[in-house]
Amino acid sequence: EKVHICIQLTALELKIRVHDDGTGFGENAEEMTKAFRQQNAKDSLNHTGLGMYISRLYCEKHGGHLLLENNENNGASVTAVFSRIV
Repeated sequence: EKVHICIQLTALELKIRVHDDGTGFGENAEEMTKAFRQQNAKDSLNHTGLGMYISRLYCEKHGGHLLLENNENNGASVTAVFSRIV
């Protein structure tokens, strides 16, 4: 029901974090960032699973990385981390 976006900028890095209060990730992060993954077979929508894959690719193309994790109190977090040091 709720989605939060947090942006953190330090001298060393930029972090963009999106987290929600849903059910979280059912698979490990490695699997979630592959192309054409469908997490919830009960979902009435047809997912192609490209969202996390494309996000990971864009992060890597810009020298960053993507972190996927389940929150302690339900929900999931996706964090894009970019180094500010060139």
